[in-house]
Amino acid sequence: MRYHTDLCEQTFAVDIGPDGDVKIGDTPYMADLRSIDGKALYSVLLNDRSYEVTVEPGEGGLYNIFIEGELYSVTVLDELHKRLQRIESRAHGPTGEIPVKAPMPGLVVAVPVEVGTVVKAGQPVVILEAMKMENEIRAPRAGTVKTIKVTKGQAVNKDEALIILE
Repeated sequence: MRYHTDLCEQTFAVDIGPDGDVKIGDTPYMADLRSIDGKALYSVLLNDRSYEVTVEPGEGGLYNIFIEGELYSVTVLDELHKRLQRIESRAHGPTGEIPVKAPMPGLVVAVPVEVGTVVKAGQPVVILEAMKMENEIRAPRAGTVKTIKVTKGQAVNKDEALIILE
C-alpha cells in the first residue's frame, strides 16, 4: 500500500509491502511495528535500530508522532486521499507568500537560489547542516523567491523562516 507523508515541509512516498517491507522513496528499510499498549505506544524496529514511538492522530490525516521524546507533525494520506487533495489544490491553486522554514536547528551550508529565482515544487532552496548531516530544504510548491532571510554560515532555529516564496 502506498502512503504520502508530509514531514518538515518535505513529501515522501512510503510503500508498505504485504510482508511488512517498507520503502521510503527509493530506499528500502527492514521494519517491524508492534503495539505496546494497544493504543498509541509502539515499538518500532527500523534497520536493526529500536525506537519507542507514540502516535496521536489528529484531523485530516495529521499525526503528532513522538520519537524518543522529539515531536514530529506528519500528514499521512493514502493514494485515494492524495489524489483528491491534488484535484482540490488544482481547483483552488496555491497563492500568496509562503515561508520555507527550518525543520530543525542547524547551520546554513548553502543557499542555491537568489531573489527572483523561479523554483519548482521540491527544488532545493537551502542546504542545512544538522546533526552532522546535510539536509536539502525544498520548496513546498512552485513559486518565485521573494526574500532570502539567511546567509551561508548562519545558525538557524527550528521553524525559523529561511526563504519567502511568492
